[in-house]
Amino acid sequence: MTDQSVNITRKAMATVKHSETKQERRRQILESARNLFIQKPYQEMVMDEVARDAHVAKGTLYLYFKSKEDLLAGVLEEMMNQVDAAIHEEIQADMDAAEKIRRRIGIYLRFTDRNREFFFRYVTPDLVQAASQRSNKNHLQSHIATTSELIKEGVRRGCLPELNVTWATLSLLSLVRAAMLEKIHCRGDWDLESRSEQVFDMFVFGAKGRRD
Repeated sequence: MTDQSVNITRKAMATVKHSETKQERRRQILESARNLFIQKPYQEMVMDEVARDAHVAKGTLYLYFKSKEDLLAGVLEEMMNQVDAAIHEEIQADMDAAEKIRRRIGIYLRFTDRNREFFFRYVTPDLVQAASQRSNKNHLQSHIATTSELIKEGVRRGCLPELNVTWATLSLLSLVRAAMLEKIHCRGDWDLESRSEQVFDMFVFGAKGRRD
């Protein structure tokens, strides 16, 4: 190996290490921001607190996120990326539509359970829409669209009757939220994912119910 190739290899390794360090620092900042968003109202949380909690200089924080709004968008995007990764890993293309819907319900319930404090404070239409405008991807719309496609597939294959797909999609997502409300109301100690089949049955029963 020549001196030139050695230098090129070292530079490449240094670039990779620098990129990994930046990604880790970004994750560290987002984790601190998420915890602080949970601890206090959005209006009271300030950037200085995030910098201190993440053990980074304030100037470093602003290199990654220009404002509190950007931070919230970043936290939401990171969480939704985790959901996307779980869906990609756990839902196979050759599964039938009903099983895909079951798996998706389970993933949503698991995600909601793990992030319930943040979820109920910040996952609202207005805040999600504002965050989406600061992100490269509107995750909420993406999940609504993919869930709608699964329901359409279920209709085509006879798993579900003809129905209003948009209404059915939003109803399904509302049932996931209802499972969380049940746990809070009853002060339950169960894993939300254990309600997957119940949510699925409720969704299908409603879809197969009487239509005027």
